Amino acid sequence: MMKRFAARTMLALGLGGVALTAAAAKIPAWVRGPDRAYPESKYVIGVGVGSDLDAARTNARAEISKTFQARIQQTMKDTQTEQSSAAGKRRGPALGTQKSELNTTVSTDNLLEGVAIKETWFDKKGKKYYALALLDKVTAQRSLSSQITDLEETINARRNEARRAATPLAKSRALAQALTVSRSRDELAARRRLVDPAGMADLNGNTSTALEQDLNAVIGGLRVAIDAESVKDSRLKDKITEKVTSLGFAVADGAAGALRLKATLAVEPFDRGHPQWKFYQWKGNVQLIDADGKVLGGSTPSGQEGQLIDETARAKTTEAGEDGLAQEAGRQLSQYVFGQ
Repeated sequence: MMKRFAARTMLALGLGGVALTAAAAKIPAWVRGPDRAYPESKYVIGVGVGSDLDAARTNARAEISKTFQARIQQTMKDTQTEQSSAAGKRRGPALGTQKSELNTTVSTDNLLEGVAIKETWFDKKGKKYYALALLDKVTAQRSLSSQITDLEETINARRNEARRAATPLAKSRALAQALTVSRSRDELAARRRLVDPAGMADLNGNTSTALEQDLNAVIGGLRVAIDAESVKDSRLKDKITEKVTSLGFAVADGAAGALRLKATLAVEPFDRGHPQWKFYQWKGNVQLIDADGKVLGGSTPSGQEGQLIDETARAKTTEAGEDGLAQEAGRQLSQYVFGQ
């Protein structure tokens, strides 16, 4: 009797072990961890989990996106540090409105080009869906190389344009355009390093750091004249000057500069039908003018401020107008020179 019981127990345990082994075999290897069928040498891999299949697929793609984004930002930061160190100089302030570091937020749409959902699996016990997303490194490398080549051609064209430029202003605009394109190129180059670390070609001096240094040198030689008309005791000219110098430009006295910023500010009482509060309205005008008197850009911003005390309301409105016109002056200058 005991022998039969022992035999049944052993059989049950054996069958249970077979069942567990069969259940484990049904779980794909990529759910548990690295899968030999999809080596990291060939693929960027993302595994997503969700309550439904669409959610799992989306999360799998997002995993690849997050992996790329974090590593690209770090790669670009490391590259920028190396370039700055190699240059041996502190970069100037000319690109105050541009990114001083290449910490780029990678757009999901561009990042997920070429990503395919290879497999999916449903965990009946946990009631969850799993999805495996793959990005083929060779395919990605070819696509990125082609895009980098196209951008390099544009950068070279803008640099040649800068060399042929007849004026410092034209030269700075061409270099600024080259720098903008180079930042996009750097983002693509950082992506390519992740799929092909040993295959990056020399940038032939077209690094963002080199371009920025060239642009800083030209910008430092440009002069901007500021012509400001405002209310009594206004700091309009001072604030516009601070904004212009923060962009790396030198301010010239009078109207002898290569560029001229003309700004006017008026502050007037404004009735909003509130008996206890005092309101004022500021109206301004900003124009960017070249050395020949041609208007390159202009705008007429305005705003309102209020306070219980009349003097405070007027002062607050004047300050708001000064700040608003200074920002607008900087925007116009950046847009024209830097293309922003």
